[in-house]
Amino acid sequence: MDSATTGPFPDALTDDAPSGADSGPLTLSRRDLARLGAIGLAAVAGGSFVSESALASPAVGARRPAGPRVGTASTYRTITAPVACLWRSPASPRAVDALAVRRSPDIPGWLRRLDALPRSSGRLGLVGRLDSQLLQHEPVLVVRTRADGWSEVRVPWAPCASDPRGYPGWIAPGHISSRPWRGALLGATPVVTAARARTTFLDAARSRIGRPYLWGGTSPIGLDCSGLVLWSARQVGVQVPRDADDQLDAARRIPLSAVRPGDLYFFAKRGKRPHHVGIVLQRGVMLNAPQTGTRVRIERVTGSRARTLVAAGRFAGLA
Repeated sequence: MDSATTGPFPDALTDDAPSGADSGPLTLSRRDLARLGAIGLAAVAGGSFVSESALASPAVGARRPAGPRVGTASTYRTITAPVACLWRSPASPRAVDALAVRRSPDIPGWLRRLDALPRSSGRLGLVGRLDSQLLQHEPVLVVRTRADGWSEVRVPWAPCASDPRGYPGWIAPGHISSRPWRGALLGATPVVTAARARTTFLDAARSRIGRPYLWGGTSPIGLDCSGLVLWSARQVGVQVPRDADDQLDAARRIPLSAVRPGDLYFFAKRGKRPHHVGIVLQRGVMLNAPQTGTRVRIERVTGSRARTLVAAGRFAGLA
């Protein structure tokens, strides 16, 4: 029987109904803390991390947006913070976000503060403010730096259709090194075979089960739907776009009846671009980071999810 329709999975299957504000105190394992300092230039191969010297950048596992890449290696800089938030503008952070934008950010402390507030004032209030996150040692193209130290950047490891230079946003003062980036920007060779990559990709994604959803999150301690895909793909050195709609554009379309573990389900409202993505575990079952107030979980594609399921895709590096 087709592997996409069989196989044991945990009993944690849920339907489409949200689980509510299930976001208790945040704790970090030693494994998470280690990853925060290494994951920007790391991939998992055989259960261990590849060092920075062994892997200069993630391999391109998807088609890049058309257009020239602006800038040379010497115009790129390196993220120095363990986790740096990518804000919509320098005015986006609120008073409650102070721990995330200080020169030595305290991301766990910031998330605890958010979780102590009503949802609309805490994590949900990040919608339209926080667009993504970057991890230590990740390269950025600095477009300009204001007198107050805020830098407008483009993120080459997060391709997007809107800008050939990479995902746009603003980084707080003190989170970017003044030294030029020395690694490759795109095009490294995958560190594992595609079949092995798919298994490791799924293992990485499953390791985040139970973590609270974070709008704009791409780090091990907080992920949104497309951030879960991006982070998990990076564990095998595969580079994918940041957002769900760009991820669909970069993937090879797969019939919904032919999905297998490691493929992606995409969801959209009628006539709209995809707004949500989940990782296929078997036909009709996915690993999902649903929405603010929930945790990464396994769920069946039913209800409103099934009604908005519009496509399935597969990345070349995970074929």
